[in-house]
Amino acid sequence: MQLSDRTIVLLEGAVMGELRRDECNVKTIGLLMSGVTEATASGSRASESTAL
Repeated sequence: MQLSDRTIVLLEGAVMGELRRDECNVKTIGLLMSGVTEATASGSRASESTAL
């Protein structure tokens, strides 16, 4: 992660995210690798709150 200016994470051929060096960390990359993006994370939180 320290060698790259940016990191692009792919999932099944689709770009899940593009991160600058200062945004890169293991947790963020892992979430993107599993299909979690800001949009899906927001949507899941919204659906959880409406389910309660």
